[in-house]
Amino acid sequence: MSIIREEYLELAPQGRYLSDVVVLSQAWKKSHVFIRRHNWYADVLELDSSTINLEKRLVRWAEDISRSDFKPDDLLLVPAPKNAKWEFRPRPEAPMLEDLLNSDIDELGSEPTFDDWCPKPKQVDTTSHAVDTSMLQKLRPLAHLSIRDQTLATAVMMCLAEAIETAQGDPTEKDVLSTRERGVVSYGNRLHCRWVETPNARARAHFSWGNSRTYRQYFQDYRAFLARPRRVCTELMPQVQPGRELFVVSLDIKSFFDRVDRAALLQELRRLETEYRQSIGLPDRMASDEPFWECTARILDWTWRDGEHGQAELILGHGAARLDLGLPQGLVASGFFANAYLVGLDRELQRAAGNALELDGGVKIHDYCRYVDDIRIVVEARNGSGGIAQADVQKAVEEFVKRELEAHRVRLGASQTLELSDDKCAVTPY
Repeated sequence: MSIIREEYLELAPQGRYLSDVVVLSQAWKKSHVFIRRHNWYADVLELDSSTINLEKRLVRWAEDISRSDFKPDDLLLVPAPKNAKWEFRPRPEAPMLEDLLNSDIDELGSEPTFDDWCPKPKQVDTTSHAVDTSMLQKLRPLAHLSIRDQTLATAVMMCLAEAIETAQGDPTEKDVLSTRERGVVSYGNRLHCRWVETPNARARAHFSWGNSRTYRQYFQDYRAFLARPRRVCTELMPQVQPGRELFVVSLDIKSFFDRVDRAALLQELRRLETEYRQSIGLPDRMASDEPFWECTARILDWTWRDGEHGQAELILGHGAARLDLGLPQGLVASGFFANAYLVGLDRELQRAAGNALELDGGVKIHDYCRYVDDIRIVVEARNGSGGIAQADVQKAVEEFVKRELEAHRVRLGASQTLELSDDKCAVTPY
């Protein structure tokens, strides 16, 4: 006999769960553990103090979200450097160097900095040794959210977890080719679930919302993502005709989290929840209700603190007046919502790969997989005499994916266009 009350055996996307102290306590635990492990800029004092009189806090948060005028706290900006190549700044010419060494430190105002270790700029004036600071280290606009707002968003994720994870398929299969045959293409930010086969649909996800684990281990899923193109190429190679070659095209969606349209995301969450319920054959009592979606819309209504927009040029470059905001980078549930936003795109690109779609220049698509905003596509094209250049292979795939990104935006009814990062696109011959 189960000691768990029946109403908690499965969470449904219903408003009553978002104001249930039991559900909020588990959402707080998941958020608390994740933030301590991953958000290096977290306000630890706030996390510690949230444990004091926790039940009273949760009751108050439940009352907050039940109000029609609820608004999340303003987000605080945390500029963080992205990965980049670093170098020592070029040394000045010898005469200038002698002047510096012979000068009084007080006259110079500070010690000479010609050996500074710094991000490698894209453009350097070699005559004056002036560095274009606009081309230096790129910054990522991380966001600090209150523990209350983190908890509420995690509660939304918990109620929708099984629908969204089931839509993406089971990524735990060790055999890459088996995973590919099942149509699974999404590897990043997947929730920690157990999977059960169903007679009428793909495997169904069961999310353990009552423990502290949220996402699967990064090293497991990223390793599988990187291994997939090579494994697919190995399998396809014996079938490749003479005069043709396999290529792996790497693509990246530019500023993905910042360009998620939250209104479109909300509608996509509704669609996927309905699809899941119908495909699994869940009873009507598990259907979503309007109070849930109304509360979710309020929970996702984030804004930057007014003063943070003064840093827009620092993040976005010269002339930027305001910061973008789609999904906050720092929100525990952002990875989950980001995957939901791209389910439709995944399905279209997976369908193209399954049909071995042929692009311009005889480039044929064989496989597609994604790790959040990082994409790998395996294609086949002519090589040798009369073949196609690698740059043309890349161009054909890029143009195809750009068209699919725009088609996906139209399907969602989103205002923000998703684009590819030109400097992160590459092609590698197998």
